[in-house]
Amino acid sequence: MRSWQVLTLLLAAAAPLVSCSQPTAIGTTANAGPATQRPTPQALTHLEQPPAAVLPDGTRIDLELAITPEEHERGLMYRPHLAPDRGMLFLFDKPVVPDFWMKNTWVPLDMVFLGDDGLVVDIADNVQPCRADPCPEYSPRAACIAVLEIAGGTAAAHGVVRGAHIRLSGVEQFEKNP
Repeated sequence: MRSWQVLTLLLAAAAPLVSCSQPTAIGTTANAGPATQRPTPQALTHLEQPPAAVLPDGTRIDLELAITPEEHERGLMYRPHLAPDRGMLFLFDKPVVPDFWMKNTWVPLDMVFLGDDGLVVDIADNVQPCRADPCPEYSPRAACIAVLEIAGGTAAAHGVVRGAHIRLSGVEQFEKNP
């Protein structure tokens, strides 16, 4: 198991994860399935980095990956803080129009919906926590293959707009698309 994966598991045990998925649909529409394959565990060298998103202005965001239905449902829920250089990437097997919500999410988030080429399909910016039911749902205008969640206001501060390109490294699904 890669050291960043071990660290992610330890952090998940210490602080419940936060985000935006709808429990009945696990954050996606009924036809949207989560990615089913995790990268094969390999020895981590001291030079390898955790998965990351590089924003249009060059800012690096270290990522946790949400791949399974359980990870999609839990997302970034219950976290009291999200560092400006951290985020979560939700991955799907095929292009989908997912539904996200902010139930039990304690910090404002930007939801950046990505196509398989890393282009920004849509953005829900500075989405505020939901304090009472029913919570609003957030969906992109077009299908996406991944959703990047970052601290609220980060997208605008670093040039993330519709049509911008976000480079993802250490994410197998995007390694084939330079």
